Amino acid sequence: RIGAGEFTLANGTNSWSATVALTPGTNVVEVKSIDLSGNESAVLSRTFFYVVTGPLTVEIDLDRGSTTLTNGQLLELGKNYSITAKPNSGYKFQDWTGDVNSQEPKISFMMSSNFLLQPNFVTNPFIAIKGAYSGLLSNTNSVTPGSSGYFTVTLTDSGSFSGNFWLGGVRYSTSGEFGLNGTADKTIVTGDDAVIFHLKVGFDGRLLGTLLHKGMISDLFAELAQTTTNAANTKYTLLIPPSADPATAPGGYGYGTVSVDTRGRLQFSGTLSDGTYVSQSTTVSATGRWPLYVSLYRGQGVLLGWLSFADEPDSDLRGDVTWDKLPGKNGKFYTNGFTIAGPALGSLYVAPPRGSTVWNTTNPVNGLLEFTGGNLTTPLINVFLWNTNNKVTVTSSNKTTLYVNSSSGLLNGNFVHPDTRKNTSLKGAILQKALWGGGFFLGTNQSGAFIVQPDPVED
Repeated sequence: RIGAGEFTLANGTNSWSATVALTPGTNVVEVKSIDLSGNESAVLSRTFFYVVTGPLTVEIDLDRGSTTLTNGQLLELGKNYSITAKPNSGYKFQDWTGDVNSQEPKISFMMSSNFLLQPNFVTNPFIAIKGAYSGLLSNTNSVTPGSSGYFTVTLTDSGSFSGNFWLGGVRYSTSGEFGLNGTADKTIVTGDDAVIFHLKVGFDGRLLGTLLHKGMISDLFAELAQTTTNAANTKYTLLIPPSADPATAPGGYGYGTVSVDTRGRLQFSGTLSDGTYVSQSTTVSATGRWPLYVSLYRGQGVLLGWLSFADEPDSDLRGDVTWDKLPGKNGKFYTNGFTIAGPALGSLYVAPPRGSTVWNTTNPVNGLLEFTGGNLTTPLINVFLWNTNNKVTVTSSNKTTLYVNSSSGLLNGNFVHPDTRKNTSLKGAILQKALWGGGFFLGTNQSGAFIVQPDPVED
């Protein structure tokens, strides 16, 4: 008999045989003998493993990929197996169809008769968009330090990524893989702090998404960085806009210098008009844009905005920026906090040859030097002469000195504040293309602006 079935008669005596029905897998066969008087022997048992095989059908486009088990391979029925789909170069695994449906490249199955598997591969969409991305985080309703930030993501041609996010001055790191639909979700937990990301790569050189942190939602937007740039090894000067009311927010121009190398890497350094130093290292995007982000006042402030490089009549760099400071004891000026939003303006800067002004003339240039805000009772206007050695001589009675660094386009000097009678420093930059310059000075509790405006340049 087989297993616990009924005994059946065998044919023969000293030599005998019987036909039994085995099942695939383990079978226990038991035998006994009976003499003519009806006496039975002890039961003898043997165990057999009955192997039944069948061909596995794998329907596959071999130009696109392969599998660890092959089409037509004989497999044991009733046994568990695993199979992995491996895409060829230029393709990505999409899913399994047939007798198993799955989006995982490795699956397990129990072999049965007429078993069919079909791995599906698609053209790899990440090859054309791999590279480094950089961008900004911000709340669309209001720019605040806690909801604003900067991030960089490096995307490989397999769709995997790694990135760093700066939010409120705090850095978070993450990694993962985009699905074929271009989405990825990640959660970073550090102690009681949790940051939830939803990322979507647009397959057009853009990266979008959202970030949830402490109940605040920020939008993410980044662009693929340039690998080469027409703005190679170039230098710019930049002016950051003042507030319209110096009594409530800084009324001077922040300033800085910007350099871009042959690989699109950008270096920015400058000073805001309350005296705060700022700097950033990032990359210019393939569309010629700069994601400006600087965390200020130990996470209690932010400078944020997208600036574009473009050859325009009065600028080579421009974009709207927001400068936000929360109320608190950060610095001497404007402790009640403020928000300033407006267009920043930049210009290519080329150092003049010897014997020429920074305004590209070989003759001296006359002009006006104007002061506003900064606890001035009334605006102050001085007349100046800009010599071909780029020394600025103020011819008005007010004692003022102003110097230009001809290699960088930065301005510095001082003047006697007519209301406080104190010697007050001046710092700023010229915009060579726009034919003017500006900067800031600090009064007793206000920031003020100065503007250098040469007469129309003729040479």
